[in-house]
Amino acid sequence: MVLLYPGFGMERLLLAGEETNIDLSIAYLENLVRVKPDDRLKLMLARRFVTVNDYKRAGRLLKEVAASRTGMEENPDWLLVSYRLAVSLRDYETARNYAQRLAIAEKDPSWYEKAAEAALYTNDYAKAIEYHEAALRTEIDHRKRFPYFRGAVEAALWGGDYGMVKRLISLYGKEFSVDVEMAQFVLASALATGDVSFARTVALVILKNLQSENTW
Repeated sequence: MVLLYPGFGMERLLLAGEETNIDLSIAYLENLVRVKPDDRLKLMLARRFVTVNDYKRAGRLLKEVAASRTGMEENPDWLLVSYRLAVSLRDYETARNYAQRLAIAEKDPSWYEKAAEAALYTNDYAKAIEYHEAALRTEIDHRKRFPYFRGAVEAALWGGDYGMVKRLISLYGKEFSVDVEMAQFVLASALATGDVSFARTVALVILKNLQSENTW
């Protein structure tokens, strides 16, 4: 198979991300890995195994890469393939761990949201809130922050932790109290706690902020 591509031309195409026939690329990579057992090539092959639902061989390759002790297990590519494999296997606790590591490795708060989604699959509302708050600490764009705030509050509501809902609103609600759509969510969440006094306070502050754009 390797001989069909003199000078490893096929390898260059694969590394460049060129679209190829999945079965052909798997067959080529399997042969190439035997000749050149490179961690990067193993990751490429593992990713393709995940694509064709061959989770057993994908998992074996990921373990081989981790065992090579080259630091590849902290490489974003390795983490991404590992995350996809865990999701495919519905191993959500493992998936959220990889998503969290990807958030740190790539400094991308959207991975915290994926970690929170994985936590919700196992009804771990506390962890979901934790991941959303980590995203809030990382993201600085106001508009991009709101989905993380909303996700944290919704997780607290689903978990019946109304004290946490009030804490989140007290910590972050002021940031979203001058936008009508966002403020509606904040008020609805305050009402959902069943604490009439708290909801009334939030409503008055929102009204004031919408009128004057002052912070509370």
